[in-house]
Amino acid sequence: MGDKRKIWKHIVERRKQLIGHTLRREGLLKTIIEGKIDGKIPRGRPRLRYIKQIMEDTGSRSYEEMNQKASDRMK
Repeated sequence: MGDKRKIWKHIVERRKQLIGHTLRREGLLKTIIEGKIDGKIPRGRPRLRYIKQIMEDTGSRSYEEMNQKASDRMK
């Protein structure tokens, strides 16, 4: 059980580092993560968006709060 927790904590930590790196820059990856790409609306149950998962991991209530945390590297 302890190994699974270590792996999960490592995944969450790497996810935080990636989103911080991505949100501090401008580019296609940031546009994709923010979901600003136009297109066809898929049918069925909506998938969990990556950004929602990152917000849960960082303990942020909104995208703006998460973006502020990402801009401050020490947090």
